[in-house]
This record gives sequence, C-alpha cells and structure tokens, in this order.
Amino acid sequence: MIPETDAARLHRQIRKEEPALAPTLAAKAGFETANYILANRIPDLAQTVLKVLPRKPAARILSGAIEKHAWTFAGSGSFKVQSAWSFTITNNPIVRGEVSGVPLCAWHTAVFERLYRVLVSPDCRCEETLCAAQGSGNTCHFKMSFGDA
Repeated sequence: MIPETDAARLHRQIRKEEPALAPTLAAKAGFETANYILANRIPDLAQTVLKVLPRKPAARILSGAIEKHAWTFAGSGSFKVQSAWSFTITNNPIVRGEVSGVPLCAWHTAVFERLYRVLVSPDCRCEETLCAAQGSGNTCHFKMSFGDA
C-alpha cells in the first residue's frame, strides 16, 4: 500500500515515457495486485464459498466486498457499484486531470478482471467502457461480461 499520489504519479509517468507499453505494464501490475489481494486479503473460506456459488450471487457478494474496500481501488475517488456486473470510479486519482481518446485505466480493469475470473467465473472479462480522461464527466465506467455473452 502506497500513497495514491505516488501511484498516480507513477501511472502518469509511465504513460508519458512509454505510451505504447503503458497499458501492458498497468495491466500486469493490476493482475499482480489482484494476486496479492487473493493471497493476503480475502480469506480462504470466503474464496471457497464464492467459487462454488452461481455467477450472479458470487458477483453480487464480490462487488459488495470491492465497494466496502473501495479505498484499495479508488483512493480518494468515489467507487460505486451500479450492479454486480458494473461499477464506476468518480474522481479517479490514477487519471485525474488527464485527457485521452482511449480509456487509461488498464490497472483497474486488470484487477477487477482477475478477481472476477478467480472468484466468479474463469471466462469473466472486464472492460473500461468510458474513462474520465475521455471527458465522461469525471467518471470511469467498468463493465464485466463473459466469454459466452
């Protein structure tokens, strides 16, 4: 756990210095962050229960847990669950003040996708459908889907 200003500065610097590589680096960091959360923050019993539940209740429980611990993902931003399959981060410190034609939140997308793949369904996918950096009213939108969807 590091101060959000340090994390945001690191993300901005990587996007500035290595724009082509930045999404891949952020996604790898997000994947490994999720692995850390799975290994150290979500009790084994909770993981076992989520894995045996059908997708919808497992996703509802997981999204609620993510919202309860939103500071982990959103820092001083505002994380809101829209449904078990979608959430938003308003005033996201990772992209605060940036402008881009494409979504920039590969780290968040990778964290959410990894957690959902392990705990809800292995064919889960996460997509940032709109990023605050794209002028979406300061809100990043994330949606979960499945390989069969």
